[in-house]
Amino acid sequence: MAVGISEHWMEFPGTLSLRPETFFTVAYDICESLKRHGIEHILICNGHAGNGPLGNQVEEFSQKLGIDIQFASYWAAYSKELVDELMESKDCPAHAAEFETSFAMAAFPENVQWKGVDYEAANLDIKSESYAPRDPVYFRAGRDYATPKKGRVMADIAIDWVANKMQEMMDG
Repeated sequence: MAVGISEHWMEFPGTLSLRPETFFTVAYDICESLKRHGIEHILICNGHAGNGPLGNQVEEFSQKLGIDIQFASYWAAYSKELVDELMESKDCPAHAAEFETSFAMAAFPENVQWKGVDYEAANLDIKSESYAPRDPVYFRAGRDYATPKKGRVMADIAIDWVANKMQEMMDG
């Protein structure tokens, strides 16, 4: 789903967010629709930490619908050792930092534009106490350490991990 639970990002103009109960209901309805079309195994592959609470709902979804539904965040594919080895910043996923920027450079390089970016001059007035000290550092890491090669390696690892998880579900 293109919109999720993002209340914690609402200070940034343009952010869209759903209430958790709305998000859970939409996810359930999608699973129910897939079941009605004969799908018996559903892997909800999460890409946004704010949507993590959905993972606590899938057992109930699975019981109500009588099908195999699992939840996994793609970044679970990355061990700390792997992140330490591949990411100079030692951080993953981290918003718009080394990992996400590398991923974007590999997946859609035409959308990564550095011309005119000046982090030192930018007004990064982040009100969130948990993000304010980190995000400017992350942004510089994206600029200074990101490469398409790192992005391709990390994307391939995540793709293989998700594919293996799906195969295990179907074999299960």
